[in-house]
Amino acid sequence: MGDTLDEESPPAPSLSEAEIPFESEGVRWVARSGGRTRSGTAPDPGAPLLLVLFYRVDEEGAADEPEREVWAVKHGMDDLTEGEVERLLGRSRPFQTVESSRDRRGGRSGRGTFGRDSRGRR
Repeated sequence: MGDTLDEESPPAPSLSEAEIPFESEGVRWVARSGGRTRSGTAPDPGAPLLLVLFYRVDEEGAADEPEREVWAVKHGMDDLTEGEVERLLGRSRPFQTVESSRDRRGGRSGRGTFGRDSRGRR
């Protein structure tokens, strides 16, 4: 048995869910889903979590690399309004790749903070 609560892959986003264009403080953005999961443990499935990635739209209309990210308690992008997306942008943090997150922890040992691996063992 794996470490995840839901062994099924989340469904592919629908076209209507693919992205939400919006403007905030004069800057054009596109919000896209970065993935889904659930909080909680096996007996309590917890809440649905949606990773929302924010891409700044350049002058040519391209939005290639995510700049910011935030987790939201939602099933999918279809559950978000433009106003909610703008508020989520305000709560977001700079986007981090897996590599940049490992470098910040001081190495590539695969161990998290406090010297524990992903299963909580030392």
